[in-house]
Amino acid sequence: MSDNLRDRLVKEEEFRKFPYQDSRGIWTIGVGHNIEVDFDMKNKLGVLLKNGLTTEEVYRLLDKDIEKAVYNLSLKLPWTNDLDEVRREVLVDMVFNMGINKVIRFNNTLNLIKNGKYHEASENLKLSLWYSQVGVRAKNLCRVLDTGVL
Repeated sequence: MSDNLRDRLVKEEEFRKFPYQDSRGIWTIGVGHNIEVDFDMKNKLGVLLKNGLTTEEVYRLLDKDIEKAVYNLSLKLPWTNDLDEVRREVLVDMVFNMGINKVIRFNNTLNLIKNGKYHEASENLKLSLWYSQVGVRAKNLCRVLDTGVL
């Protein structure tokens, strides 16, 4: 994946060395890393609240989370490996944000993308709850999906 994806995720999710509760009350750290599903980090929440993470640790965690999103996307939707890099990164971003199990529920959108109907897929995403919840991020991802341009 490109450095553009990494930079975009930092901008979208923010860079936090100390744990915080996101808009849904979920303990999060780094660049959108969900502490509550990370057993090791959850057990260290008290220490993290006091000491936080170093910049290097935040970026290592981010890279690991990106790798996990890429792996899960390839595993569950192997046809996405054939997409151009920009459009594939839209899906990686979505998996990073909400997890593969939620992304695979976007059946109509995924079928449209698979068939190269990017404009229709983008318009379909705009009708989703995700689109209304994510705001500017969703608008940008729909534009990139539609145009193929960052």
